[in-house]
Amino acid sequence: MKKIVFLIVLVLSQFSCNKISKEKAINKLDNNTIAIKKETVKNADYSIVDEKSDTLSEIFKSFIPINYSVLSIEYGDLNLDKFEDAILVLHKNNEELTSNMRDEGKPEKRPLLLLLGQRNGSYKIASKNNNAILCFDCIGIYDFEDAFSKVTINNGNFNIENEIIGSRHWAQTIIFKFNKTKNNWFLYKTKYVNYKPIDGKSKKAVVNYKSIRTAKDFGEIPIEKFNINDEDENTITPHNVHINTTINTNLISFISKNHSVLSITYGDLNLDEFGDAIIVLSKDNEEGTSHGDIDQPEKRTLLLLLGQKSGSYKLAYKNDNIIPCIDYQGAFFEDIFTGITIKNGYLYIGLGAAGGHQHWERTITFTYNKTKKSWFLYKLHSTNYRLNDGDNDKYDGALIANYDDFKTAKDFGIIPLQKFNFYNNRGY
Repeated sequence: MKKIVFLIVLVLSQFSCNKISKEKAINKLDNNTIAIKKETVKNADYSIVDEKSDTLSEIFKSFIPINYSVLSIEYGDLNLDKFEDAILVLHKNNEELTSNMRDEGKPEKRPLLLLLGQRNGSYKIASKNNNAILCFDCIGIYDFEDAFSKVTINNGNFNIENEIIGSRHWAQTIIFKFNKTKNNWFLYKTKYVNYKPIDGKSKKAVVNYKSIRTAKDFGEIPIEKFNINDEDENTITPHNVHINTTINTNLISFISKNHSVLSITYGDLNLDEFGDAIIVLSKDNEEGTSHGDIDQPEKRTLLLLLGQKSGSYKLAYKNDNIIPCIDYQGAFFEDIFTGITIKNGYLYIGLGAAGGHQHWERTITFTYNKTKKSWFLYKLHSTNYRLNDGDNDKYDGALIANYDDFKTAKDFGIIPLQKFNFYNNRGY
């Protein structure tokens, strides 16, 4: 009996000691380390955690502002001194609720910190940039995905990688290189790959377009001055392209702030065998700000861009009065803009409505004049339809054209593209 009691006391004592040791270990962890927030980005294929450890050393604590967490950490030799350095990417707590890039142009920025390892094992901040990492909603709410992927370090170079996989699929790598003479990191190269949408039959991504740019294209940009959202820099972030289409990265700089690409069409506009483009821009949230019924439309901008030998584009014309606003027919009717086609110097703008008691189509055609090196209104074609109401049972419910009208330069005269105005009483 005494032996049994002794064994019970021994087991309880051991359990108590283990419990105390565990509590001490937890307290020590709390006092000397910062737990990294293990966050899985919604709809992404990765979890952002410290690959080296589940905890972040106390050494880094002083670099993290209040109300911020570590989004990413990467270790490596940044300045080629053989000491281990680190890159921290921070994010505001609850950024998914407070970042509002699309609606108000007010992103919750993510600081990027370059930290150099010292002989004594501490770290010293070498550079900080609040504009190098895409914000939570910088690509737009339609992707439902954070485009930031990761940061990597390799012998004085470091890469910032972004990627979207979904209705649109693209990948971007921004490379910075250490300059020993200037003791700083400079933008070295940008890589961008756009993939064709997956049709469901194949999981293999097919490259649709790719681009590599170097300092010859964008000049000398030190890390502290780099801005991934700067539309004037030759970076390649399609941050405000919200449509399921492929956009040449050389066209990004033409997209105005707080605007989205409504339509983009490629083709030969001036018969020089170089690929040209037509972009239609719409104001973000135009459905809430356009009031066409009281003559206060949120106008849409048409840009006619000519391809150059270098692969860049040059703006030839801009017109805010060609494409009708979203509520041209009233707030309760559909958008009548249907698309643009380019073919051998001709530009076709399609309009139309189908629903309720109305069904009509209109094509506005411009043609290129080589002598005048410009585009002029060539033809207006309008068709109105009615539903067969039983005149012929065989075609009951079918659409029957009851009005078909053509107008040419004999009717409307010479109207260059830049002066065309859909909003005036004549409709041109």
